[in-house]
Amino acid sequence: MTEKELFQLVSESLDVPIEKINIQSSQDKIEEWDSLGHLSILSSLSKDLGDSIKSVKGLGTCESLSCIVKILKSASLLE
Repeated sequence: MTEKELFQLVSESLDVPIEKINIQSSQDKIEEWDSLGHLSILSSLSKDLGDSIKSVKGLGTCESLSCIVKILKSASLLE
């Protein structure tokens, strides 16, 4: 998965325009990114990345896209 694909996934998961999604996006800046929105992001990641996502720790507590990017890169799941 690329960062661009991740941004698209977050946009679709939160049902917000892609223009609102960038590396600084967070729960504080996007109203739709509430607890249900976060579950939607995690569910979409699980669907796209399959079993490889199960061993990744910390995604459930991420409150920003930069945190998600960092964790996915450290797990070699993001280009």
